[in-house]
Amino acid sequence: MSTTDKLRKAIGGNQVAVPQPQAKSLATQRRDLLMDPKTIQKFATALPRGIDPNRFARVIWTEVRKNPLLIKAEAGSLISSCITAAQLGLEVGSHLGQCYLVPFNKRTKTPEGWKNVPQAQLIIGYRGLITLARKSGEMVSLNAFAVFEKDDFSYQLGLHPDVHHIPSAEADRGPLTYVYAVANFVGGGLQFEVMSRAEIEAVRDASQGWISAKQSAAKYGKDVNSPWASHFVEMAKKTVIRRLAKYLPLSVEAARAVAMDEAAERGEVPEEDFVDATFIEKGGVAPDAVEDIEPVEEPAPSATTTDPDKLPIDQKPIEDAPF
Repeated sequence: MSTTDKLRKAIGGNQVAVPQPQAKSLATQRRDLLMDPKTIQKFATALPRGIDPNRFARVIWTEVRKNPLLIKAEAGSLISSCITAAQLGLEVGSHLGQCYLVPFNKRTKTPEGWKNVPQAQLIIGYRGLITLARKSGEMVSLNAFAVFEKDDFSYQLGLHPDVHHIPSAEADRGPLTYVYAVANFVGGGLQFEVMSRAEIEAVRDASQGWISAKQSAAKYGKDVNSPWASHFVEMAKKTVIRRLAKYLPLSVEAARAVAMDEAAERGEVPEEDFVDATFIEKGGVAPDAVEDIEPVEEPAPSATTTDPDKLPIDQKPIEDAPF
């Protein structure tokens, strides 16, 4: 055997397996997508002056990683919702309560048949509506208040409209009875709107999100998982602000936000801006269609957990979001 053959045999007998690069987890893909320079440039283009697009992206990723269903959401819907928030100049998340990213299932026809495809949708909070309304420059203030049974409250309309409200000093003020919103204008004068609890509940009962949450709760024998159940007062405030907004001089952004929120209540998917990019899932586990998600009572994942395989499949998406 020649020396060359001996060397070839020696090398062949001691081959070391080259480790193959592991596919990125879906959470890592979403993080890379949000922090990609091209995505951040799109945020910078949409955001008003003075808002750091890098911080905007980091805040969004912090919110997305809290919810496994947002990680599974279609990339295009996630980025589109984020760009809409950027155009409105609102910060996503529960810190300011201006707007939230909420996962939902969109019934989509695929070659394998109809499936529920996870999507991300932007929901405007009542603080976001107030922020946008004030940007018109024609209002000094816009506020919403909740009235409880033990409060001293009365109002009148007609030629001399007025609201009288003295909150009770007791810790337990009783159940909610009314909500009202008041706008004070720069040139003087004001406009207010009052809604009773019955009127608020009528709006809630017509909401497609509430109807779907009740159906899911009945099917799985769980509590209703909806902001109307966990944050009724905040949802009531947003409802009365939205009704008052019809009589206010709103900026384009505020009018758009009100229209988006009303569409979300009807269960409609807003026609948001599309991103001029093709999103390709590279490796990892493809986001399976989530059908009839059963809410479970599991704690939120820790900040260090990013692998969706280690995260609970279902998690209350907006349990801590005061809308």
